[in-house]
Amino acid sequence: MYDMTKLREKTFDFIFIDGREIHVFSPTLKARNEIISLFQDTSNYVENLPKAISRIISNNREKIDFSSEEITEKLTEDEMADLIDHFTNWLNNEMNAKN
Repeated sequence: MYDMTKLREKTFDFIFIDGREIHVFSPTLKARNEIISLFQDTSNYVENLPKAISRIISNNREKIDFSSEEITEKLTEDEMADLIDHFTNWLNNEMNAKN
């Protein structure tokens, strides 16, 4: 019998700008589609980048909710872009790896 509870838990681990260690779960397909749609709307890039990051990192083991306002206040645009780059690289690697 296939037991889904035995799947390896996948997390993207990083240290937030304030020193908290965060373990972000792999997004569901629905969340992934919402995040992708935020990036496809290039007319609102400055508004959508913190929203996407908030959506991504709020799904974490620590149950910490990050608002887009908190992301905007604490991270520079370069830090946001770097976080997205590392997260998408991790996600692509996980999607190509076997459980």
